[in-house]
Amino acid sequence: PRFICRVVAAPGDTVTVTENRLIINGNTMIESNIYYTTYAYAGYTEYPLRLGEGEYFVLSDNRDGGTDSRSYGVVSRSELVGTVITVLRRNKL
Repeated sequence: PRFICRVVAAPGDTVTVTENRLIINGNTMIESNIYYTTYAYAGYTEYPLRLGEGEYFVLSDNRDGGTDSRSYGVVSRSELVGTVITVLRRNKL
């Protein structure tokens, strides 16, 4: 399957996901355009996680239950297949 996710960390970065925070390289990320809390998924990825060469950490916009690096781990460069250029959001669908 294919997923649309945001690349939030690149090779050499250190990622930590706590109860409700995304921390990259010791800095808490403020994501004003994400409307869900970023939770760590217990039993999957262990933190802190340092990304190796060619490894990326991705998160879905649906942070409250999305399938992303919190559940399946890092993504290699060869698995990244495109770039989202436009996001449309509608209320009350």
